[in-house]
Amino acid sequence: MSEINRNRLKTLLSLLLFFFLAPLVVIVLKYIVRLDFNNMNDGIIALLDLGISLSLTVLLVIIYRNLFKKGIEQINEKYSNNIFKFAGIVILLYFVLLFTQGLASQVEQLLFSIFNIKSDVVENQKTIEGLLESAPVMMIISACLIAPIEEELLFRGSIKEAIKNKKVFITVSGLIFGLAHVTGSVTLIVEVLLLGVVVDNILGNSKIKNDQKFALSVMMVVGLLLLFAGIYYFQYGNLLIKMASLDKVEVIGSIVYILMGCALALIYAKENNIILNILVHAANNIWAMVIALLFL
Repeated sequence: MSEINRNRLKTLLSLLLFFFLAPLVVIVLKYIVRLDFNNMNDGIIALLDLGISLSLTVLLVIIYRNLFKKGIEQINEKYSNNIFKFAGIVILLYFVLLFTQGLASQVEQLLFSIFNIKSDVVENQKTIEGLLESAPVMMIISACLIAPIEEELLFRGSIKEAIKNKKVFITVSGLIFGLAHVTGSVTLIVEVLLLGVVVDNILGNSKIKNDQKFALSVMMVVGLLLLFAGIYYFQYGNLLIKMASLDKVEVIGSIVYILMGCALALIYAKENNIILNILVHAANNIWAMVIALLFL
């Protein structure tokens, strides 16, 4: 098996761990350990969430430890004598991310206005705010320390290992990052990864002429989308009715996360340093946490 295919399997494994580790732990605790989740307070739930997130992060660090080693070597090589320059780059890139989020928020509000939808936070954000109010210390540790490492390794590091074309990587990383924050559909996210891998294979194939790659990529994407549509039809029935029934607030709300994911992927594609990405992501989460605490 080639290295790129091994990396793709690692990416798939990492995504499955992200989605299924928590349910697996809950099943074990509920049916084997016999914990009563109905009588748990928010503090215990936050502690459990922290433990699961920490476990997943440790696994991802082990799987992608080479990215950490590479990042440290790059920092030592480029900034060993000027740590202030490195800090300045982190701050600059954070403001780029902040600008992207602000732009995305404006687009989001415009869409809410066009479709006459009452603006609201998505379910993921509601959950975070509830846990922050009941267990602030654990949520701060989770959001400001654990989440940046976990999410950058998963949504940037692992996907960049699986998809070499920069434009395809940025698109797939942004879409998966956005969808993971607003939907629990593992099938949909794996499909996005599969589409990215297929297009990446076409664009990276030296046997295919350059002027044919775009047309072939479009044909493959359309063909796979039709195949997925057929699968969804048998799973859900009338696909148009199913799509119309989607929570429009969550669909529009995903725009901010998708563009944020694309911005972080662009940073990673340019700098190729996972530690830099983690620090930029952490700075964003710390500021968001400060704002959330001020308005609790």
